[in-house]
Amino acid sequence: MHKLDFLEVGKIDQVPTAPRLYQKSCREAHAHFTYNVGLVAGLAVLPGFSFWAAQIWQECSTEAHRQIMGKHRKVPTHNQDTMLRIGLRSRELMAREFNISSDQQIDHLKERTVTFEEVISHSAYLHGVVENLLKSICVQMWGAFEVLCEDVLNGSLCSLPTIFGHVAPEDMKFRSRKAIRKSFTKAFASDPKIDSILSDLRIDASAAIRNLLVHKAGVCDIDFLQDTRGCQTLTQYANITPGTALKFDGPSTFAIVNPIVHLGHELLIATDNWISSKLPSHPST
Repeated sequence: MHKLDFLEVGKIDQVPTAPRLYQKSCREAHAHFTYNVGLVAGLAVLPGFSFWAAQIWQECSTEAHRQIMGKHRKVPTHNQDTMLRIGLRSRELMAREFNISSDQQIDHLKERTVTFEEVISHSAYLHGVVENLLKSICVQMWGAFEVLCEDVLNGSLCSLPTIFGHVAPEDMKFRSRKAIRKSFTKAFASDPKIDSILSDLRIDASAAIRNLLVHKAGVCDIDFLQDTRGCQTLTQYANITPGTALKFDGPSTFAIVNPIVHLGHELLIATDNWISSKLPSHPST
């Protein structure tokens, strides 16, 4: 079993706070993108949090038993009142343990993530479960970017028909890289900045990984190798043999998903600037 180094994927950046976005459609898309990236980042802390919570519960339930039962080791199974008191006291102690600063929580999560990975290193099943979390992070990050593209373009078409009168909303498609690029090129008149962002090969890498996981169960094929040729974020897979399942770890997953956070942010700013430049007066709508 390969080393997962799961802690690395916990370094996924939050969506940067945007400079003022003048267009309502872009502001709303930014809010949705921030939320969706947060959902992805939440998966990155799951192993550490689960292990931390289990440890604290064991410690707190032991302490609650000691406080209530004293020297008596066992609670009579028929004594429901005492069992309830121990359970309530355990939860009180556990809440107290979690009531610490954000920096302390992060330190605990880091430590428990590393420890958890050491614990599961001898179990192929648990190793696979945690590796699947990394795969889920890749799939969901592409979904967040796809939704961002749809939100910002459809929102702009609906709110600014005078600017986008040449575009039929039903012609805008978002379920592939090719469709997204074609839709934005048509709507934004081949704007160089927008086209440059959407032509970034890191977008191709994220989409190709998502497609391979969803449609091919993560097993490499010729199409994947051809599709990702030149993608620097996927160099670790460049020489993989078709028919081999891709292996995921924290660093490789981070390299795939983190650029999407920043490319999405750049796309929002570029589209907002383009729309604002077309308005005859104050850009805010």
